Amino acid sequence: MKRLHLNLLIVSLVVTTCISCSRSGHEIYHALFGDPEVDCVKIVSYADGSVPVLDGDIFLHFYTCPAELKRILAKDNYSVTKEWGSQRQVFVSPPAWFDLRQLGDTILRFTNFDEHPREVQEFFISADSTNVFYMNLL
Repeated sequence: MKRLHLNLLIVSLVVTTCISCSRSGHEIYHALFGDPEVDCVKIVSYADGSVPVLDGDIFLHFYTCPAELKRILAKDNYSVTKEWGSQRQVFVSPPAWFDLRQLGDTILRFTNFDEHPREVQEFFISADSTNVFYMNLL
């Protein structure tokens, strides 16, 4: 019985620690994409999952340069679509600041879906490849 109580206490402390800690936008960027090779990344807004294992959704808005964006996109295989104004759809409830209208009339949408673990990564990118909205959904 004491061992069970101790295990529950340890789990409780770990979960409480994870809930109370939050990452900065740059920490999220680094965890997702590594260090930028070019100093051209400016984090505008971000939202990190409140409990990483249970609520791992990440939303990120940043400015960058085409070279850095090319480096990031080279890490995975993405399907690409070009979308215009009324075609834009996001099938989740992102934060209020996640407003794709900021990208202009034409955007590039890069999508990567991974079955194991079930995860969707999407980049919504302005036509000049400098304004990026990213979401990672678990």
